[in-house]
Order: sequence, then structure tokens, then C-alpha cells
Amino acid sequence: MTIKKTEPGRKKSIRRKGPQRRQTIVDAARQKLIDAGLPGLVMRDLAESLGITHGNVQYYFSTKDDLLIAIFEQEVKRYTEPMHDAIDLATSRSARISTIFDSAIEEIRSDSTALWMMLHPLARQNESLRAILAGEIG
Repeated sequence: MTIKKTEPGRKKSIRRKGPQRRQTIVDAARQKLIDAGLPGLVMRDLAESLGITHGNVQYYFSTKDDLLIAIFEQEVKRYTEPMHDAIDLATSRSARISTIFDSAIEEIRSDSTALWMMLHPLARQNESLRAILAGEIG
């Protein structure tokens, strides 16, 4: 991440555009969710911590739900892709089951477990999140 060095007392700002900036926002929001939970994810605070305007965050994510959807899409993909790849390489049913189990245990040990514990119940209440989960896992 490229950060502009500023004089003391001034905010640092991100010098990335388009997809890179969008990803930087998603990454920061993901970490904020892990650290502070859903109530701790405030769009204005997120913008301030990144050294960008609230309007700039809203350019990429009109609402907090849009940001949550982007985080959820990435988390589901991050969780399921290695599992699908390993399953494809497994040669027997028991090897596939073992692969699924091993992948789940590895995920439980990761720092994103708290994030999953927040996002999964949200999927029951949010149709967009539910569709992402159903499409990847179902």
C-alpha cells in the first residue's frame, strides 16, 4: 500500500485508484470487523483511518451493506476456493471428506473466525449475503 508521507498533524492519504483503492477499503473494513465487531464498522471512521473522505468510501460502497457484501464475497471465496481445489485433487471419497475437515479446522484457527461468526448470522437476515453463501457453498 502506498501511503503519502505528510507533515506532522496532517492525515496520511492513500494514493491508489480504482480496484486497488476499493480493495484497500475492503481490507481495512475486514480488519475493523475482526477488531471491533459490526458496531465498530463506521464508514466515516473507516475513511478517516485510511486518510480519505467519507464521500470517497461511498463512491465505492454506497452503503455499509454494500461494503459488508464485498467483504462477505471475498471471505466466502477465500474460504471455499482452497477447499474446492483440494477436493478436486483428492482421489477417494474419504480423502475428500478428510480434506473438507482439515480445511475447516485450518479456518477455525485463523484470525477470520470472529469475522465468520459475525457474517454467517447476518446472511440469515440479508438476502444478498445469503445468495453469496448459497452460491459458493450450496
